[in-house]
Amino acid sequence: MIKEINIDGFKIAVIIKNVKRSKSIKILVYNNGRIVLTKPAFISLKKAESYLDDKIEFIKKSFNNFSITLPLIIDENRKKEDEHYKKHRRIAKEIILERVKEINKFYGFKYGRISIRNQKTRWGSCSRQGNLNFSYRLIFLEAEAFDYIIAHELCHLQEFNHSSKFWQLVGKYSPNYKSIRQKIKQDSSQDIS
Repeated sequence: MIKEINIDGFKIAVIIKNVKRSKSIKILVYNNGRIVLTKPAFISLKKAESYLDDKIEFIKKSFNNFSITLPLIIDENRKKEDEHYKKHRRIAKEIILERVKEINKFYGFKYGRISIRNQKTRWGSCSRQGNLNFSYRLIFLEAEAFDYIIAHELCHLQEFNHSSKFWQLVGKYSPNYKSIRQKIKQDSSQDIS
């Protein structure tokens, strides 16, 4: 079963599973944004949903520990969404790779593989192995926002958290990051054509 929860005004899907051997309710938050709540069969769905509501702050904190947390609103029509991705992914990859290379001249970090995907919940992410993932939709953002997200993920190569040191590092390249971040959050509900 899937339940939607509201985090900062955005709807996020949570998978709810019954696990026979389980003795208690647990929430797992994965670094790709997937959330799974497992529960024993004897615990009611209503009680599980109440538990989930009490864990919103934990989920938000877990998201922050992984990477940027700016949800994207995706077209409900999956076929149309896939066509849009296929149409733009090649040029998106070229543009994003070039900007990563350019912005990293400022930082000089060592990074691994770069993937351009049709990510549904985040603009970008960074793995502990130094691999960077970006949504192809970055190319539809204003240049300042686009560059901020790339700088944000690059900074995770040195600070794999959202500490004050991390934000100081982001601010060196993107001093207006707070207002940019807010603007992205507000604008991400708009359709992309």
